[in-house]
Amino acid sequence: MVGSGRPAGLDTNLRGRERRLRAGRKRPRVRRLVWASGSNGVILRSLDAGKNVEASSTVAGGDALDFRGIVAFSAATAYLMSSGEGEKSHIFKTTDGGENLDAAIHGQPQRYLS
Repeated sequence: MVGSGRPAGLDTNLRGRERRLRAGRKRPRVRRLVWASGSNGVILRSLDAGKNVEASSTVAGGDALDFRGIVAFSAATAYLMSSGEGEKSHIFKTTDGGENLDAAIHGQPQRYLS
């Protein structure tokens, strides 16, 4: 995901990515939605196959989270999985393009989320 709109200065290792292709009904043009996640609570989203990438905000204390997986359903809705000891293991949901994250699953046994 590099391009003229790539956020600069991110300190992360990208670990999760999700790509959705969607063709128009009347035109063969394809729109590309890309989500990526990584260490230090980084969440990225692109609506144009990575030409322009926007960094989304995270939850409070999110800089300590290691997002290792992401599943996107649309440009607005995605689930993210953070992995780590204790409270660092969560599954989050966003319905507004990553601006806000709500804990969808937390407090589960470590064997499920680590």
